[in-house]
Amino acid sequence: MCFARRLDVSRSSVNAWEIGVATPQLRHVIEMANIFKTTVDGMLNLSSSVMIDISDLSEKEQQAVFNIVDCLKNKNDEDSLP
Repeated sequence: MCFARRLDVSRSSVNAWEIGVATPQLRHVIEMANIFKTTVDGMLNLSSSVMIDISDLSEKEQQAVFNIVDCLKNKNDEDSLP
């Protein structure tokens, strides 16, 4: 299926975005992120963070993941001290 059709815009709109003549509306950026299975931040190079889907884990398992991440962040903070 044509990319423009998936976004419900004309091909000339997509072409204008590609060459920098126009900027897509936020709803189109969000839809593009969904199509490409990424985040809007990732598409716009706004974040260097990594996303991990833990939605299949139980609340207890999710909390364990958060605790591990916090522990690693604190370790890195301590390592950077003089």
